[in-house]
Amino acid sequence: MEHEKQQNVNSRLPSKMLLWTLVPIVALFISCNVPLGELFSLYQCVTRHAQSIDVVGVWVPDQATRDDTRIRGRYPASVQLHLHLKEDGKFEMMEMPDWWMDGFGDSHGGYKSGGG
Repeated sequence: MEHEKQQNVNSRLPSKMLLWTLVPIVALFISCNVPLGELFSLYQCVTRHAQSIDVVGVWVPDQATRDDTRIRGRYPASVQLHLHLKEDGKFEMMEMPDWWMDGFGDSHGGYKSGGG
């Protein structure tokens, strides 16, 4: 009789361990509202390789972006920033606000220019 009780307890142990493992994982996915399709996708943003003709040109910020850099980033409106993407794969950027380099998107009031 004692042997049967011990065997019965041991047979329930794996199912309890599985339950205590799955419950936190399921709770994590539910509480964080994680979209599972995006989580397990290999390519979350890129759907096709861009042709150079699609990206070559000069990017100049629109009025909404200029307002955002002036208000939220506290950059002066007088600075003329642009990004030039060239056919040979090189680029040139002039007066790009420094918040794009900050890991948290914080403005430090400076600018970066360069190319490559």
